[in-house]
Amino acid sequence: YFGANTFGLDGASRTYFGKPATKLNLSEAALLASLPKAPSRMALHRNMDKALQRQRLVLEQMRGENWISDAEMRAALAAPPRLAATALANEGDNGYLIDYAQAEVLRMVGQNSPDLNVTLTVDPRLQSAGAQVLRRIIEVDGKASGASQGAMIALDSTGAIRTMVGGVDYTKSVFNRAVQAKRQPGSSFKPFIYAAALEKGVLPTDTRVDEPVKIGDWEPKNYGGKYAGTVTVESALARSLNTVAVKLGEEVGPAAIANLAGRFGITTLPPNPNLSVSLGAYEVPLIEMTSAYQVFQQAGSRLRPYIVAQIQTTDGQVIYTHQTSSPVPAYDIHWASMMVKMMQKVVTAGTGTRANFGRPAAGKTGTSQNFRDAWFIGFTPDYVAGVWVGNDDDKPMNQVTGGQVAAAIWKDYMVTAHMNLPSREFEWLLPDPEPVYEDDPRNGFYEGLAYDFETTEHDAAPPPEPFAQPPVPDVVAPDAEPAPN
Repeated sequence: YFGANTFGLDGASRTYFGKPATKLNLSEAALLASLPKAPSRMALHRNMDKALQRQRLVLEQMRGENWISDAEMRAALAAPPRLAATALANEGDNGYLIDYAQAEVLRMVGQNSPDLNVTLTVDPRLQSAGAQVLRRIIEVDGKASGASQGAMIALDSTGAIRTMVGGVDYTKSVFNRAVQAKRQPGSSFKPFIYAAALEKGVLPTDTRVDEPVKIGDWEPKNYGGKYAGTVTVESALARSLNTVAVKLGEEVGPAAIANLAGRFGITTLPPNPNLSVSLGAYEVPLIEMTSAYQVFQQAGSRLRPYIVAQIQTTDGQVIYTHQTSSPVPAYDIHWASMMVKMMQKVVTAGTGTRANFGRPAAGKTGTSQNFRDAWFIGFTPDYVAGVWVGNDDDKPMNQVTGGQVAAAIWKDYMVTAHMNLPSREFEWLLPDPEPVYEDDPRNGFYEGLAYDFETTEHDAAPPPEPFAQPPVPDVVAPDAEPAPN
């Protein structure tokens, strides 16, 4: 990859200099040879000075190997290449995804591949919409919220990456926050805690007590410091109650949570995390979190996200086509159905109501310690998308939660993504199971004891008064029939 959406030496030559690679002079060839190690950062249309510094290194190495003479090297350095008009365009909002796609292509075909034509899964309309809404909302809310950066990724129902925005401005920072950054997901990790609890037999209608919790020296508290008392499990998720998440995490065990997260595609958790995993304390990339949520969307099946649809040589020979493989079972469909219903209530009546855009959707908000990270990840039957907002220097925001800026970005993007799609329900959802109540083995004892009390009470009661006949009246009532003679 040579930057400027260009793969292959001949494509780079035509893009940057307007001619085939066979027509390059020494100066131009050495300049192109300097690009593949950092093609986006040193793309010629954006950072010619850095590229020329590396060109000098290339020429000096060629001279050291006696491939060129001193005179040829001096001539090449004295005549810097001039770019063609076609090189003046830049990747713009596509820079992050192009860098990611380049790495994927090289992983598939190797470094010494011929010139290639690569077809990506990204939807240009949605890519532009995602970049614009991310930039607009952060710019508008930035001063008030204290957030300067964000990232977004969206997958369709096959796992194809349709949008990837790695930051507010690629020209200022090529660091891809959608893929490379690892941040604390906060409460957006809670669905995995609840999912593990369902596997252990917990039901959405079960209750837990939201109250102060102390585990060793750790005293996790709810946002706002208030407690709701007895609540259902589904209500606790919708309201993002920290104490209930910790209680459920303690019930199922951190190892079970890590096991489930691994099945869902999250790779950054140790096998035996501490209990703070219940509140999303372990750092995770946005792409992994978003892909893991797709397991819920897909009724418990896991899909691997992908961005390369097809690779061809310049003469049209297809050397790679993505084959949609069978989904990998990761979670039982009955539990997935319960999780989706609970996560729908987050959007309709919980902490994620700002993400509600009038269609069936499910998701979860997330806020890390000291408001350093704000997340919203959610899905419809058609798309799953994740949004992160924060600062590169880890500076806390101004009490920004995932239900605010991140949810607003998610909603605006989803409105555009679903513009020409019919509204659909999650058609695979199953009826909720009826709670099963088992007889307490002590019931027989207590029933017998109750009978004994009833018998004793009956025996101790005084005898009833003898029944007395009412006196016969001397006068017949006016409305009554006279007694026969």
